[in-house]
Amino acid sequence: MKKFLLPLAAAGLVLIGCGTQSQSQPNFTLSLNPSSASVSPGQSASTTLTLTPQNGFSGTVNLSLQNPPEGVTVSPDTIQVNGTSPQNFTITFNTTSSTPTGLSTLTLVAAQGSLSKTVSFELAVTSFNIALTRSSTLRAQGQSFSDFNLILTPEAGFSGSVNLSLQSPPSGISISPASLSASGPVTLSVDRTVPEGVYNLIVQASSGNLTRTAPLTLRVLRANTLAAGGYFSTAIKPNGPVWSWGNNTYGQLGRVTTNTSDSTPTQASLINDAVSISLGEYHAIALTSDGRVVTLGRDDYGQLGDGPGDSSGTNSAPNRHEITLPAGVKAVAVQAGRYHSLALTSEGTVYAWGRNNVGQLGLGTTTALQESPALIPGLSDVIALAAGDDHTLALKADGSVWAWGDNPNGELGTGDNTPYSVPTAVPNLTGVKSIAAGGNHSVALLADGTVRTWGFNNHGQLGNGSNTNSNVPVAVTGLTDVVGIAAGYEFTLAVLSDGSVKAWGHDDSFQLGNGATTGDQTTPVDVQGIPAGRSVRSLAAGIFHALALLDDGSVVAWGSNVEGQLGDGTNNSSDTAKAVSITGVQVPPNPAP
Repeated sequence: MKKFLLPLAAAGLVLIGCGTQSQSQPNFTLSLNPSSASVSPGQSASTTLTLTPQNGFSGTVNLSLQNPPEGVTVSPDTIQVNGTSPQNFTITFNTTSSTPTGLSTLTLVAAQGSLSKTVSFELAVTSFNIALTRSSTLRAQGQSFSDFNLILTPEAGFSGSVNLSLQSPPSGISISPASLSASGPVTLSVDRTVPEGVYNLIVQASSGNLTRTAPLTLRVLRANTLAAGGYFSTAIKPNGPVWSWGNNTYGQLGRVTTNTSDSTPTQASLINDAVSISLGEYHAIALTSDGRVVTLGRDDYGQLGDGPGDSSGTNSAPNRHEITLPAGVKAVAVQAGRYHSLALTSEGTVYAWGRNNVGQLGLGTTTALQESPALIPGLSDVIALAAGDDHTLALKADGSVWAWGDNPNGELGTGDNTPYSVPTAVPNLTGVKSIAAGGNHSVALLADGTVRTWGFNNHGQLGNGSNTNSNVPVAVTGLTDVVGIAAGYEFTLAVLSDGSVKAWGHDDSFQLGNGATTGDQTTPVDVQGIPAGRSVRSLAAGIFHALALLDDGSVVAWGSNVEGQLGDGTNNSSDTAKAVSITGVQVPPNPAP
């Protein structure tokens, strides 16, 4: 059969631009610059989205994230495309505080109708945590030092520094440095004007919107800016200079004198950075603002704590020794007994040195002397110390009192007359807020404003209306509303909330200051001569004399003055309070409520 081929046109078929006639659909491409970022939870990261239209693409494009991590969003959620050139849009990836840390690949979806394109963005959500190497610490008023570290732990690649601060800090309490980029020491500072008490602080580290906190309990201890020793006296003025007067046989005044005593208060050239001070019979211990301990004076029993050998000073060549405590250990209180010494650390532990013939150092031995600081084993959480002739007291934060050393008169309060060479709890005594130690008796001020005493009572120094010794605490007769105490050799003092002073005990050298010559008092009597309109803020008691710091920074004194220890430029003893030739002494603020 014969086939015929007809022209396509004749068959009604026409080919129009085969392979070139179909039109391309509108389209676009995406890119991000930068394509990665690092943020903390709650922060946002911005980038530039470049959209290049193709084939006449235009109109509204919806933006979203494909299966984003918790709390991650993108903004804006739409963009408007016009024209044919590549167009740039600023977009932001947002996080919240609940966004998990780590690296995530975000998929950004740009869609218009059925047309959808994606582009990736690497988002690292980083964080950090903080911790303190100590949850509590002690400071004396006026101290500034580091005794703990802040541990900074980066998470998910966190880098950079964090800002360091205290959350709503009480006035006068601060922390430094202002920022940290790695774990390191932190300095906690307490002004001299901060009231004693317990402060619950929150240490805060922040970076951007991210904040981490750690609790820190701070106990601020009262700084003793007035002290009475055997036959000499000292006072601390603002910013740390010490002034001294009285006996200087062993250079305990910290300055050169032409005679072995000086009745005029004069600045001690060897101590100029003190916050607190305590005096023994012939030696002085000063606490510095940065937690060091300085000693002066007699050293025949190692009470200066500078190691073997008698390094006593003289009135014409006074000494100065800095006690060596273990690395990182800072002192926050010092206490001088007759021939022994103690330092309380910011951790609440205690170091002791000096005479130890009856265990007064609490080391579990009766070795004759200890010439360098030794840690008292098993004693912790201490907030105050007191030392007598041959016995020592410690007050713990729970209000209990612990005692050790000689005990022939019951001065340890343990209910017996047995000496103890290790700290031993005083039974049936709670709620104590401060302590004092006389020559052979002890005193405790309770939180309710009453006073308990125990020990030697030959001159009525217990104040309970008798001359009978007591090896358990007894109440001082008729005494309430007490805010401060001090104990001399055989007498005791108390300051009341109204700023007046009571005294009881031995009065052979007018140390009771009551203006009478009737002798010993077995119950409290009023100290006379406190200036009208003035209030006593702190007390100090020596062997035969007493001092009172007034609210205006002036000082009055009474009792024996044979070595010029009353500081009025004479050697005349006084049975009433008289002005010491000094003004401008640092006045500790009233306790926090």
